[in-house]
Amino acid sequence: MKNQLLLLVALLCGMNATAGDIKTVKSPDGKLVVNIETDNGKANYSVLYNDKQMMEKSSLGLHTNVGDFTTGLILKDAKAGSVDENYTMTRTKTSTVHYVANTLDLNYETADKKNMTITFQVANNSIAFRYTLPTQGQAACVVVNDEISSFNFPAQTTTFICPQAKAMSGWMRSKPSYEENYALDAKMDVKSAQGEGYTFPSLFHIGNNGWALVSETGTTSQYCGCHLSDYNPSTGYTVAFPQAGENNGFGSNTASFALPGSTPWRTIAIGDNLKPIVESTVQFDVVKPLYEASQEYKPGRST
Repeated sequence: MKNQLLLLVALLCGMNATAGDIKTVKSPDGKLVVNIETDNGKANYSVLYNDKQMMEKSSLGLHTNVGDFTTGLILKDAKAGSVDENYTMTRTKTSTVHYVANTLDLNYETADKKNMTITFQVANNSIAFRYTLPTQGQAACVVVNDEISSFNFPAQTTTFICPQAKAMSGWMRSKPSYEENYALDAKMDVKSAQGEGYTFPSLFHIGNNGWALVSETGTTSQYCGCHLSDYNPSTGYTVAFPQAGENNGFGSNTASFALPGSTPWRTIAIGDNLKPIVESTVQFDVVKPLYEASQEYKPGRST
């Protein structure tokens, strides 16, 4: 009997040791739900819309030269907040935007006491997330060698996505520079035409559950423009860095920025039909102007 009790205690302790810590952030209307789980030292997220699974467990994290922020993560705290902003634009799909979202900052620490914050902003039909790194000891800057952010859609999902071109191919060795041929309503396990993944933005049809458009925004000279990897059944699509030969081989195919600093936003527009996808302004909602224009620019005559 004593041995049985000891076995039961050991099993319960083991369950507690591996149980995931789940934090939730919802859209203001409550329809869009993002669950962020820290399980066995790894962070991931999943998405529901109208109680339907839009995205299954998807990875979060960065590999950097100052620390590995993909494993051994300990969630120290999570701080909820909100955003309520109005702004105007003169050259996009709508002139006036009222952006309302709920936010969640998740502060992580690694086994060697390095820190990272993952920020989620969830509006009624959009999700944005990014990583922020504070100053890490004596390091004044960071090199991001790899980002494991992934988008793991349910099995019934089909795609409307554009394959990434091979670097230094095409006219004047200028590719990847523009769109390639889209595959319409293709299955996820179909390999990209050039084996280099897919270009942002990428549209996914999650069967009767709805639609999702994945992209990025807020990329500056301190980061690289990214795209999606080919599909992996265990992880879905992952953020992929440029090929080594892009830009005729000039520059690096990794990212670097000064500390403290943040990555670009990864964005997901979501709806049960295409209307919220077409009307989404998430790519503008989560960024600020980098500078004031020296004068007012107005459109000229055009045909």
